[in-house]
Amino acid sequence: MKYEYDHFNSFSEFFTREVKERYIDPDTNRLVAPADSYIVSITEVKGDENLLIKNVNYSMGEFLTGVRNYKI
Repeated sequence: MKYEYDHFNSFSEFFTREVKERYIDPDTNRLVAPADSYIVSITEVKGDENLLIKNVNYSMGEFLTGVRNYKI
C-alpha cells in the first residue's frame, strides 16, 4: 500500500516545516494550536483508535512509534 507520506525521507520530516509568524490571542478562554496548524477536532483517545492527521489515518500505536501496524 502506498501512503501520501512515502516521498518524505523520514517520519519526522513529514511533520517538520518552517513555522509562519502569526498572532496568538492572549484570551485565556481560547484554545491555541501548539504549532502552525489548525485544530479540527478534540476527543478522548481510547486504546489504539485511528487518528486523522494531515489527511492520513494512523493508529495510535503507529503515530507514537512511527512503525506501521504497531498496536497499543
